[in-house]
Amino acid sequence: MEEKKRGWVKNVAIVFLTIMLLLTFFSNTIMNRSLPQVAVQYAQSGTIETQIRGSGTVKANESYEVSIDQTREIKTVAVRSGDEVRTGDVLFILADMESAELEAAKETLESLQMQYDKKMLYASVDEYTSENRQIAKVQEALMEAEADIGKYYVTDDDIEAAERKVKRAQDEVDDLSSGDVEMGDIDAQEEAVQAAYDALQVVEMIYGADYNALKVMAEERMAADGASSSKLHVYMAALAETDGSAYAVAYREITAAQELYEDEEAKLDRMEDSDALAEAREELAEREEKLAQLKADQAKYEAALEERESLLEQLEDLTNALADKQLADSISKAEEELDLKKLRSDIAKQREKVKELQSDAVDAVITAPVSGIVTSVNISAGNTTGYNQTLATIEVPDMGYAVEFSVTNEQARNLRVGADAEVTNYWWGDEIKAKLVSIKTEPGSNGQSKMLRFALEGDNIDVGSTYNISVGQRSSNYDVVIPSSAIRQDSNGSFVLMVTSKNTPLGNRYTAKRVDVNVLASDDKNSAVSGGLSNWDYVITSSNAPVEPGSKVRLAEN
Repeated sequence: MEEKKRGWVKNVAIVFLTIMLLLTFFSNTIMNRSLPQVAVQYAQSGTIETQIRGSGTVKANESYEVSIDQTREIKTVAVRSGDEVRTGDVLFILADMESAELEAAKETLESLQMQYDKKMLYASVDEYTSENRQIAKVQEALMEAEADIGKYYVTDDDIEAAERKVKRAQDEVDDLSSGDVEMGDIDAQEEAVQAAYDALQVVEMIYGADYNALKVMAEERMAADGASSSKLHVYMAALAETDGSAYAVAYREITAAQELYEDEEAKLDRMEDSDALAEAREELAEREEKLAQLKADQAKYEAALEERESLLEQLEDLTNALADKQLADSISKAEEELDLKKLRSDIAKQREKVKELQSDAVDAVITAPVSGIVTSVNISAGNTTGYNQTLATIEVPDMGYAVEFSVTNEQARNLRVGADAEVTNYWWGDEIKAKLVSIKTEPGSNGQSKMLRFALEGDNIDVGSTYNISVGQRSSNYDVVIPSSAIRQDSNGSFVLMVTSKNTPLGNRYTAKRVDVNVLASDDKNSAVSGGLSNWDYVITSSNAPVEPGSKVRLAEN
């Protein structure tokens, strides 16, 4: 009985251990199935192809689209696609007709002309007739006052000189009235004449240059005004007052010396004459009359000066008033003038346009603007052109061909303008040479990529063909090369997830570990790196679920 009981316990223990082993095995399998599955690849030494590859459509560096700015019927098409043409060759012959553009241009010209005529018809008439008449009246009076100033110009010096002459004449009359003239008196008078002459010589020596210069200026002014020679001293006196103190002193001193000399000489002549007293009295009367005339002229001169000042004030007031009124109207007048000026310009341009369109109405042709190859003809005879429709395209071979494609900024950093490139998909003719001619930011990329432009050289280049281009260094050897798909990026830089393994009683356990790296070079598939990675380390290239550093993973079955 006791033996049966021990046998039962033993069997129960065996069954229990068996169940535990089975549960342990299947729990490990279940756990492995729940882990992210990753594909891995060894890091190893290798070669990186650093060439940059791309493809683009061949375009001529220069092509010309032939069009006309009229709606016309095509009578004859004189070229076909592929024809070589020279500048001036006939491409199309147009049917004789007035185009719709010509009719529209004529209507536009008529409309512009009508607008201009209306504006001219209703243009403002002179609104300042009264003001201008008043100004003209004052200006006429001012001219009369100016004439009186010149006509009656008499200075205080002129009055003083005339008064001196009168006094000398009066003294002579008094002397002659006192008794007979004796020989001693004549001798004394001769000495007085000589003294006056000597004084005149001295004064002319001192002031002669300024006096003669003043005389030349007066004669020139008289010639310009058409004045008679009798006005010489009047002009000299006026210029002496206005042209500087040196001239004024010279004129005053020499004139006074001349007058004294002439008076003394005249007195001597009269003393030697038996009728000297009568002549002296006659000379005194003439001088007194001249003095009176000078004083009367001076009064008129001063009155003319006052009149001029008054008229100048009136003219200034009238002119300012007119200017204020014109200023108030200036904006609207300026706008009217600008409108008229623009209309005149528009009419002139429209006339030229009508003239040009009319010249094309008969026997008109469209000629080649450049020499080159016709690559397309987009219209046939009998059809009507659209406005600025492209009728044909002419390729200009002399300007060369080009291919463009975009690359990343990182790829572009390794390239330099002028680098030779290779066309990799052209085998059926002479070699086509390619050269990198520009690296520019790609439009619309927000600065994220560059556009490479390659110049092509060769005899059989076809516009519109697609060429594959490779450019850059060919290959380099590196110690650690991994698939580019293994490289990840975050704010701290580039890194890879390396797989580490640990042996356990239940088998190997795999963990993803972060390893920071520097990317040295890349090609289409692989990248050379440096950092904490060695040959034969496992790196994760892909996974069926997100994997973070420290995550447990399972390897994909090959």
